[in-house]
Amino acid sequence: MSEGYRTVRRIIAVFNLLSKSSEPLTLTEIAETLGIPLSSAHLLLRELMKEGLVRQVEDRQYVAGVALISLGAMVISRLDVLSVARPVMRDLARRTGQDVYLAIPGQDCMIYVERVLGSMSLRIDIPLGVSRPLHSTSVGQLFLSQIDRKRSEELLSELTMTAVTPFTIVDRDQLRKRIDETRERGYSQTDQENVEGIVALSAPIVDISNQMVGALSLSVFRTHANKFHDELVRNLVAGCAEVSLHLGHTHDAATTGEFAVSPSSSGSKRRKNLDTKKSGVS
Repeated sequence: MSEGYRTVRRIIAVFNLLSKSSEPLTLTEIAETLGIPLSSAHLLLRELMKEGLVRQVEDRQYVAGVALISLGAMVISRLDVLSVARPVMRDLARRTGQDVYLAIPGQDCMIYVERVLGSMSLRIDIPLGVSRPLHSTSVGQLFLSQIDRKRSEELLSELTMTAVTPFTIVDRDQLRKRIDETRERGYSQTDQENVEGIVALSAPIVDISNQMVGALSLSVFRTHANKFHDELVRNLVAGCAEVSLHLGHTHDAATTGEFAVSPSSSGSKRRKNLDTKKSGVS
């Protein structure tokens, strides 16, 4: 067994032990329960404490840290996003006739985890479970507009601006302008930037803390998108508002047609007055 694999197993064991224990545990109790040397347990706990995954309380006892609890809550939240979003995605595909994708944020990326094909399906083989390019996709640009401005700028400066199509934005200043526009209006749009002939629209799903935990995205033929743009956006944003409402977001988007976009780092809230009535696009 490699040293790296052994360490990973021990970390998982510590997480399981602290998560299931109703009382704080001493270093000796942790080491003996896991069957590892006292020195190894101490080193492991020290490193986990640096990341906030483990916390030391009185009498040199250990409990699960805030970061570990937050991580668990995030996983549960994302599972909830998937279960809540599925029926909304089916309805959105029925209303618009378009392919609907659900993406969730990963570590500095967006990943498609579910799709529902519409009656006008493009039949584009976009894989699930794979991170999407930040600069050329609507979910990627949405992600950059919703995260902390400082982190967004760091990612922008690190991006490899590959020209996926002749229409892909490869200039950083132009992409920054696009991100600002996306942040202002509350949804993103790419025009043939990742697939020629295809317009993609994405809007955020936010939770009770008003943070983006996912996004719904429509993939549309460009001619159809130009003709029915406003109706498509209204249906998309209304769908995201409905999912957000079920996740505890308290804004009355589902009843008033107003959707509060996840705030930027300045904390300001921007609204889009969007009519959520059935548009009849199909």
